Amino acid sequence: MSATDTPLLLLASEEEATAILSMMEGMLDVLKDDGLQDSPDYNDLEAARVWLSKAVEELAYPARIPVDLSAAEQTVLRNAISNVGDQGEFWDDGAGSEKPFTARIENYNGNP
Repeated sequence: MSATDTPLLLLASEEEATAILSMMEGMLDVLKDDGLQDSPDYNDLEAARVWLSKAVEELAYPARIPVDLSAAEQTVLRNAISNVGDQGEFWDDGAGSEKPFTARIENYNGNP
């Protein structure tokens, strides 16, 4: 894979990263409540959550983070991003203002 087609996670702010991590934790809770904590989906989601948590430590924003995840892990990350984005065109950034949610994976090469 060349540098030009490397998947990149684009984040505008720390608040976007926090919202995605929070969504991933909620998705993990749902899988656990359904008795699926030993499933491949749970393992992929947890791996992607741990990766994102580490990737955003002491990060300057806006950020372009090379995504070093398997196709399945990229897919669950993309799903979490989509779930946050589905909460509306605008979202509360935690400071009481509504901002566009712009996080996305550029050059996504996970599962369709």
